[in-house]
Formats: sequence, structure tokens, C-alpha cells
Amino acid sequence: MIKRNMKKRRRITCLLGLIALISVGILFNSTSLSSAQINYVEYTVGNNDTLWSIAKCIQENNINYERTDIREIIYEIKKINNMDNSQIFVNDKITIPEI
Repeated sequence: MIKRNMKKRRRITCLLGLIALISVGILFNSTSLSSAQINYVEYTVGNNDTLWSIAKCIQENNINYERTDIREIIYEIKKINNMDNSQIFVNDKITIPEI
């Protein structure tokens, strides 16, 4: 009878461990999915706009970028728009993460 109880406890422990592992997997998977859902918009550059000022606005107003270094946001903008340098001009249209 003691052996039966030990086997039952082991099964329950294994089952609880498996449930915990699945829960952690779902938690991490849903976190990565939410950060992957970034919408992009076309932005028309205005007077006094710089990539730095645009990136700062994105960082302050887009939850996906709130803890991202501004330089990384600038790099992403340049990559999305196939830019070789950071020069932008008034009325340029660039694609940026939604603000």
C-alpha cells in the first residue's frame, strides 16, 4: 500500500511539473508574439525633424519600444528605409513603427 501511494505521488508530481513547464512555455511564447506585432506607417518628415527626434517620439509613445535604446530605433528606421546615412529632408516619406 505504501508503494502505491509513492507511485501516485510521483505521478502527481510529474503531472504538476509538466503543467508548470507548459505554462512557462505559453507565457514566454505569448510575450514574444506581442513584441512581433509591430505596425508600420508612412511618415512625412516635417521642419526640424531628425531621425533622433522621430525615434525619441517612437520610444515615448510605442509600448514595444519603451525600453529600447534610441540608437537601435534609428538603426531600424534606416534599415526599413534602406538608408545609408541619417540625412532626412522636409517632405521625405519614410516608413516608421507606428507611434
